[in-house]
Amino acid sequence: MPGSSPSGRFAAAQAAVGVLFALSAQLGPAAGSQVAEDSMNVIVPADSLDWQGSGDMRFATLYGNSSEPGQFAFRIETRPGFEMAPHTNPATEHLTVLSGTLHLGFGETFDKGKGTAYGPGSYVAVGAGVAAYMWFEELTVVQVHGTGPFTTQYVGREGDPAAGGGAPSDPEVEELESGTDAVLQAVSPVSAEVVWTSGHAGAVLVTLDGGKSWERRGGPSGDSLQFRDIHAFSARGAVAMSAGSGSASRIYRTDDGGESWALAFLMDHPEGFLDCLDFWDDERGFAYGDSFDGSPYVLSTDDGGGSWRRVPRDALPPANEGEGGFAASGTCARAGEDGRGWIGTGAGGSARVLATDDYGSTWTAAEVDLARGPSAGVYTLAVLSDGKEARVMALGGDYAAEDVLANAAISDGGGNWRPVANAPISGAVYGSAAALVDGREIVLAVSPAGAAYTEDRGESWTALAGVAAWAVEFAPGDRVGWAVGAEGRIWRLRFQ
Repeated sequence: MPGSSPSGRFAAAQAAVGVLFALSAQLGPAAGSQVAEDSMNVIVPADSLDWQGSGDMRFATLYGNSSEPGQFAFRIETRPGFEMAPHTNPATEHLTVLSGTLHLGFGETFDKGKGTAYGPGSYVAVGAGVAAYMWFEELTVVQVHGTGPFTTQYVGREGDPAAGGGAPSDPEVEELESGTDAVLQAVSPVSAEVVWTSGHAGAVLVTLDGGKSWERRGGPSGDSLQFRDIHAFSARGAVAMSAGSGSASRIYRTDDGGESWALAFLMDHPEGFLDCLDFWDDERGFAYGDSFDGSPYVLSTDDGGGSWRRVPRDALPPANEGEGGFAASGTCARAGEDGRGWIGTGAGGSARVLATDDYGSTWTAAEVDLARGPSAGVYTLAVLSDGKEARVMALGGDYAAEDVLANAAISDGGGNWRPVANAPISGAVYGSAAALVDGREIVLAVSPAGAAYTEDRGESWTALAGVAAWAVEFAPGDRVGWAVGAEGRIWRLRFQ
């Protein structure tokens, strides 16, 4: 390109493309792409794009392979809140913003105050060696093309973490003052600023300022219930689930920030015991409880948790004897994209994952190779990636076996599971969460015995000091995680 140089206005525009390329340098052609190609033409109709990936980013290959010699082109779709750290590229790339807004900044320090917004139709090209970073505040699609092979170097990191190279960098950990000494067992971030948490003694807390201050909201039933799961929709809307035998298992809904609560569900069977719940969107969700009549106990809602009904027995596989869940962190239930959902079970010698692909109307079961026994099984699930091939990690162990490491397994995108490396946590993993940070898939696992994280889908784990939590979640589309535990302890974790 004439006039290209590492200085001046044109060089700044060139730098923009590189921040996207780190997401795709490791990606080959998408399987199943329908491309008509000859020596002159490459034609990819819009309705034949094969989008891959999930979470904060997905991509569709148009032609070529960025990791191999030759020309390539692909599209990337990113969700609001996605950020990418400063990095450099070795050669020229080209970027066109098709929809949404790409926010770009330049330099070795991530600083939104120094960024520029590029709207639909914008084109930029990037030269070699210029450090740049990016973030998105709305759903955005960009098209990238260039000539491979390419590599990406993150500033201050050895290798490309998006491709699994280099050593992982521990997150920044900050313990916050909650104002309560109650055991906190569930956490639900709405954004980087709005986070709800709940636990014993009827505790329900919320922060509206990113954890600087926490306010205890009136418990739905005084201090008699243990709210072991909570799902927040906004600063004002949330659903709280209490766990316990019989009528102690309840679900409440608030629409005024916790000032008042409406009882939406009351367990009417003395052997019933709710364990966890999750939502696909603001209306559709599901909950799971211990089996007591030969069938898994699954509830569904289509009005945002205002009312609940039990899924019919003929839509579920039979329950194993004594099978149930662990109401440890509210993460034995996970909702994915396009109506997919998962439930982790244990106890009674079971270790299974129940799965749905129709918003909870019907369910199937798959065995998972985890510890089994009265206090063992699948405690928590983390959705690594969704899309066409959903990959889920199941973590658990046996909380009574303190001399044994917690174990984990990962799905292959279907109903098959394989074990991965044990997490360096004794007993069992109580809670887990996954996030995509600068192209790295991170799974964070916690328990009162400690915490650890993996960046390679469980092939290896890194112990994380200073965190002993019951539950953990990431803010949507963010690199910030929130962990909660005994004595009202709350941690904010930021991955670099």
